[in-house]
Amino acid sequence: MTEYLRLDSAECTLILELPQGEAPLWRYWGLRLPDGVLPPQSLRETRPTPSFSPDFDQPLSVFPGCGAGWFGESALLAHRDVRDWSFQATQCRVEQADGSATVTVFDEVSQIEVIIGLTLNAVSNVLAIETKLTNQGNAPLNVQWLAAGVLPLPPDAAKVHSFGGRHNGEFVPVADQLSRSTWRRENRRGLTSHDRFPGALVEANGATYGAQLAWSGNHAQSIEWIDDGRFQWQFGEWLAPGEVRLAPGECLTTPELLATCAHDADRVAQNFHAAIRQRLTWPGGAM
Repeated sequence: MTEYLRLDSAECTLILELPQGEAPLWRYWGLRLPDGVLPPQSLRETRPTPSFSPDFDQPLSVFPGCGAGWFGESALLAHRDVRDWSFQATQCRVEQADGSATVTVFDEVSQIEVIIGLTLNAVSNVLAIETKLTNQGNAPLNVQWLAAGVLPLPPDAAKVHSFGGRHNGEFVPVADQLSRSTWRRENRRGLTSHDRFPGALVEANGATYGAQLAWSGNHAQSIEWIDDGRFQWQFGEWLAPGEVRLAPGECLTTPELLATCAHDADRVAQNFHAAIRQRLTWPGGAM
């Protein structure tokens, strides 16, 4: 029997499929679904294996890696002097609490452990994702990319709104059509800059998705079309070559990724405002 994890807020729902020995698969992230609604069957039962592809279908997971035949962008790019570069989760443990879940995946070959925390706030409707990587091997691990979070976007996602600009001319709106070409933004200035805001909005049919990295340094985000017609949206810290080299037992924790979904951009902004107000300590206890 297929197992699922579902998190709900007042206006949003997240559903993950939990196959044995793999990272959980993204089934849904979007506007609130009716109580009790879950997929009727596992994702692999609903789609044929594409020709000239591995016999074992690889849908989008919360932490995709190229070790098992995932040909899209990986959530991790790392190696031990050109060894152990192909991550594949061989063990997985999922723990669920009120409004949150912790996913622990482990690759027995590369000896890499990844812990992903997901919390969907019931009031603000904002999903917070944070990822922690631990080098469990006996040699240093060079990390080039570690996604703070991987989000699914629906097939009808059509346009992405971001911001450009310059000093004294910040937050210039930029709109790009989504296609099968990868959309990407990177910041290498060392701090949140006037030309690379670490977030964006995505328009789909009847819904708007917003995400931003809670981080003031170098960052990268990308939206990539995947073979089943959906898109994956990744965020993380942009790392310079050689910047992160983890000794055995050392960890790397990403900045938080904050994401939400609503009927329009105004409501997305309100959700983010509510999330930030919850995090601030106000004099006297109130805004």
